[in-house]
Amino acid sequence: CEALCHVLGNTCRILRTAKSYEWNASGRGAILAQRCFREQAEELDAAIDPIADHILGLGGSAILDYSDSVVAVNPPSTSAIPSLADMITNLAEGHVQANHSVGAAIDIAREIDETPTVQILAIRVDAHRAFHRRLLLVSDQF
Repeated sequence: CEALCHVLGNTCRILRTAKSYEWNASGRGAILAQRCFREQAEELDAAIDPIADHILGLGGSAILDYSDSVVAVNPPSTSAIPSLADMITNLAEGHVQANHSVGAAIDIAREIDETPTVQILAIRVDAHRAFHRRLLLVSDQF
């Protein structure tokens, strides 16, 4: 449950960052990037309840673990909003880092033969990899 809470926290953090970047993207390529950020935010948002429900089903408490610094959450001021290129880079790196914590949780789930947890986490691995690839394609557009 602790490892799943870590995954849940990272999912919430990347969701908030993707939404912030969608709302604050500007410049050449912004429309394409905003679409990409929005798609990621929608998928991440849809992933939160199943992860939290699974934690509760295992008898744990769905506590958001923000101990990992996956990506910056909501810039505090307009002067701190990153460039569009930096947004894409930050989010892509966030997906790579999040996949590391998902991988660690999968290892734990496999050790205790918790197949439903492995299945849920495998979906997260696929999603983070797909988002990372998509962000790299978007960055090549400009």
